[in-house]
Amino acid sequence: MPKLDGYQTIETISDGIAGERYKNICIIALTANTMKEQQEQCYSSGMNDVLAKSLNPNELEEKLEQCSVQ
Repeated sequence: MPKLDGYQTIETISDGIAGERYKNICIIALTANTMKEQQEQCYSSGMNDVLAKSLNPNELEEKLEQCSVQ
């Protein structure tokens, strides 16, 4: 069982606790819950994007390319 959930993890990263060099890293949530409220919570917590399970490798690649451009 992880010690932090995704929201706690993004807070830790954004606060620089995980290291200063990671403060602006691109974070993509992978979730089975694709309800609009869940997606909005991901974005408001600081995540860059959200992908729904079952993972589509092509969609992941597209999101990662978008992150590298930012």
